[in-house]
Amino acid sequence: MKCNVCGCENNNTNTTCIKCGNNLTNQVNNMNSTTQHKIKIIPLILSIILPGISYLYLRQYLRALVFLLVFPLIFFSFAFILSFYTMMIPSRVSLAAYMIIIIIVLVYIYQIIDCYKIASSNKK
Repeated sequence: MKCNVCGCENNNTNTTCIKCGNNLTNQVNNMNSTTQHKIKIIPLILSIILPGISYLYLRQYLRALVFLLVFPLIFFSFAFILSFYTMMIPSRVSLAAYMIIIIIVLVYIYQIIDCYKIASSNKK
């Protein structure tokens, strides 16, 4: 382990630096908290940019499969229902469209929150 005060190489078992006497246990704790923060932030960014892919990063393969298959299925089925609905009653298009958009946004937000909770509970 390298001391972040003087740069001296120390054994991993040392609690203090052999050159300057700096406490190395605090340095290990700081590194662990930085690593934990990175573990939480990467899936969060992935879930925002590429919904569903963050489940693969978190090794939640069943959830990834369900999300990547069901989410487009919901989207296209609602699009089909909306197109059929607009042919039948053209004046009520905006209400149905808003309902579909709200459902899709809620599923998207749920996926972001779920990925963050999984990343927070995982200890890699």
